[in-house]
Amino acid sequence: TKGSLNELRDRNASGTRPTRIDLRVAQVANPRPGDRIEIDGDAFLIQGEPVRDRERLVWTVDLRPA
Repeated sequence: TKGSLNELRDRNASGTRPTRIDLRVAQVANPRPGDRIEIDGDAFLIQGEPVRDRERLVWTVDLRPA
């Protein structure tokens, strides 16, 4: 599910499933599994293959804590 950054941190801290977020293609051109992303000083790794939206403007990625 998509949510706020606080929800992302809370969900990952509890050890539950990865969190899904959207990234703009203009900001992250080619995300790959294992790539590290920092959000507000917290590090996450992309898990699984990113999926691009129909318009090819947004990547949907699953993250887990680094």
